[in-house]
Amino acid sequence: GRPAPAPVLLVGGAQGPTAYVEAALVLGRFLVPNGEACDLTTTSSYGLGRLLGAALDQGARRVVVAVGGVATHDGGAGLLA
Repeated sequence: GRPAPAPVLLVGGAQGPTAYVEAALVLGRFLVPNGEACDLTTTSSYGLGRLLGAALDQGARRVVVAVGGVATHDGGAGLLA
């Protein structure tokens, strides 16, 4: 895949920071070139796994993921890679 920068919002809380991430920023349909199909052979949730790892590296105890507008349907298999 192609790198896609995305922010991680950390909000402090009594039980530690919570991270908020937007999956569409790394998996979004707008990232798929025109004419390229959005299927399992061309898209993956790997980028979301990297984003979740970054959130944990920044000290998040919980992560909230907004999932609308994504271009992958791999059931999360890519984020586990």
